[in-house]
Amino acid sequence: MVLVGELRSAVEELVGVDVHSLTDAELVADLVEVRRQIDRLEAAWLARVAVFDARHVYADDHAASSAAWLRSVCRLSPGDAASRVRSARRLRDQLPVTATALGAGDISWPHAKVVCEQAGKVADRLGEPGAQALSQAESVFVDAALGLHPADVGRVIRRWEHVIDADGFLSDADRAFERRYLNISTSWQGTVYLDGQLDAESGAVVLAAIDALTAPTPDDTRSAGQRRADAFVELSRRSLDSGTLPVTGGEKPHITVEVTLDSLERRLGCEPGELTRTGPVPADTARRLACDASITRIITGPDSEPLDVGRRTRVIPAAVRRALYLRDKGCTWPGCDYPAEWTDAHHIHHWADGGPTTLANLRLLCRRHHRATHHHDQELTAHPAHAPP
Repeated sequence: MVLVGELRSAVEELVGVDVHSLTDAELVADLVEVRRQIDRLEAAWLARVAVFDARHVYADDHAASSAAWLRSVCRLSPGDAASRVRSARRLRDQLPVTATALGAGDISWPHAKVVCEQAGKVADRLGEPGAQALSQAESVFVDAALGLHPADVGRVIRRWEHVIDADGFLSDADRAFERRYLNISTSWQGTVYLDGQLDAESGAVVLAAIDALTAPTPDDTRSAGQRRADAFVELSRRSLDSGTLPVTGGEKPHITVEVTLDSLERRLGCEPGELTRTGPVPADTARRLACDASITRIITGPDSEPLDVGRRTRVIPAAVRRALYLRDKGCTWPGCDYPAEWTDAHHIHHWADGGPTTLANLRLLCRRHHRATHHHDQELTAHPAHAPP
């Protein structure tokens, strides 16, 4: 068609523009307008998909369905192809206001997709009453899309769903709860991978706990994802430190690192430490963990068989720890305001090198700054507010 040919020429001209030659004002204007036209083209494309689907044109190419044809010819993923076909049908049959707004570029494709998928699901579940309810509410959803993020439009639709089908809303929540899972796997390198899904209530609990521990410090260079990861570890560490978890193997749960004396003393050619669940770690990591831990001396024979196991002892006695908390109040790294409960006790001169476990040789450090001190040899300077007399 002539129109498609003109479109192709216009796109070729647009792609050929040297974007580095654009002024800031031109760049901003182009970003807004090109995005708007993409959404309008999405509406035009979906209108054609709807007709293509209604005429069963896909059968001419011996495809099983419109989605199958789109996967093959338009190179869409299976999920995206199926979603586009469903949305094309809904825009044609149930959502004329949404289709018009998308065609005008007033709302984005993500907005339209939320209305099609989420509100359409409710209408399908309720049959004719649901279709009527959707028709009455559609303009409200489009008005919301004019000023809200797609996720917020989804929240508007969920509230509408609860009003017209509270039982279905509850069933959805129950299904989401049943689909919860958390997979944890460890690679041969010791890296731990997490993958999971939570229902809304459980997710809110986790987010509230993690958000409370993600505030950056003045010198914080971590990304938001790194801060969330550190917060997740901190929550787990506090749970272990609390001593309230169920006993496993006759002991309260804890992490265990095996390390040789050579590694603790940083002798040349020393071996790495060994974490029982995740494998080898650098000797510096083992030294850091040994700064503030319980130590069990194990003497082994030539074939590494244990010959003698000593009593477990705390590196830092409880009385010294209480005095340390009282003196430092929190992390002593300059500018860091983490409270004492979020810190490790750090030996300035490591006990494995002959350093004494005394207040003068100890400082409180949050886990991030404790790691920086051991792994990157960053100099420790006491925070003026926490400096000992």
